[in-house]
Amino acid sequence: MKMIQFIKVGSSTNDADDKRYLIAADKISAIESDTSNGNVNVFLKTVAATNDNAVGDKIAITCAGKAEDVGDFIAEAMYGNFQKGAITTLDAATLGGAISAMSLSAV
Repeated sequence: MKMIQFIKVGSSTNDADDKRYLIAADKISAIESDTSNGNVNVFLKTVAATNDNAVGDKIAITCAGKAEDVGDFIAEAMYGNFQKGAITTLDAATLGGAISAMSLSAV
């Protein structure tokens, strides 16, 4: 099973609390790369019988000018043929510092 570790990013640096979201690739329902505003939204599937069962939970990523690259990086980590270790990490250093903000938006 492929896992992706999202580390919360605020003001172009990793969050001081080092908040992490470890998501199994099969729990991601869609990736939306919006090149017009430089955002990537990673929509999460609901998890039955837990508190995480609301439709609309997502990880919002701000990456001005790099939305397509970040979306492709996530898709390649989920479905590609390369292996970057047991867990692929997305944080402020990913793709040369392309990500300026990232957080979980729960409904």
